[in-house]
Amino acid sequence: MKISILLPYKENFSPAYAGAVSIFIKDTLQISEFKKNTVVYGNTNYKDKFNIKYVNLNYDKFKLELEENSSITEKFKALNDYSMNYSFKSLPYELDLIKNDSVLGLKRERWHKSLNKDFYIDEALNVLSDLRFSYLNN
Repeated sequence: MKISILLPYKENFSPAYAGAVSIFIKDTLQISEFKKNTVVYGNTNYKDKFNIKYVNLNYDKFKLELEENSSITEKFKALNDYSMNYSFKSLPYELDLIKNDSVLGLKRERWHKSLNKDFYIDEALNVLSDLRFSYLNN
């Protein structure tokens, strides 16, 4: 069995400036039979740490990466606003089914809205249109 312990953000896992949580974990792990299978994760700026398996997590680096990722995702938010002006309709046999099943009607309505936002369909229709015009010109 492996045990992982995540310390609170400002908890120092060092003998010099240990908080209550660090002291409790150190004392508990010293008498625990799972001492060898336990890893403590935290954020400590001090080089002197308790003699227990400890992994120092760099929260500042993590915050920078998170900000970089959020700036990258801003570029893709424009895709949420993309919409075409096509109208999609259900097939005639589906219209009879929709009359009997209101849930199917709601699903089809949502599907048609999502098709209107699908830029791959727009591009496919543009390619088909270009092929048709090139065929007519030849």
